[in-house]
Amino acid sequence: MSDEQFKTFYWPTLRRVSLALIEEGFIVRMFAEGGYESRLDIICDLPRGKVIWYFDRTDMAKAKEKLGDIACIMGNVPVSLIHSGTAADVEALLPAADRDSGQRRRLYLDDRRQPGPQCQSR
Repeated sequence: MSDEQFKTFYWPTLRRVSLALIEEGFIVRMFAEGGYESRLDIICDLPRGKVIWYFDRTDMAKAKEKLGDIACIMGNVPVSLIHSGTAADVEALLPAADRDSGQRRRLYLDDRRQPGPQCQSR
């Protein structure tokens, strides 16, 4: 789907549904499949603190720049990296601002799978 089609047909409906859910007290979790860099300016018009964007293959530094003050962002971590990579490999995926700021930040790290019964809260 082109960005123009996304703006015209897809986003207005998804936005209305999302706003209705938010009005009912829900926090909406959106899954953005594929690269969404060209759509970040479009999707940033939802209320602050009410949306979790789960990105599949989007540049997380760009997502953080556009949505970091508006929404929680997550995803974009290959399962193979979680299973066979090092902590440094995973850390290299973080936006430079998070790595270098010296501030303690919360990070929602996800490997593109749904949690199973083996997952434990830490």
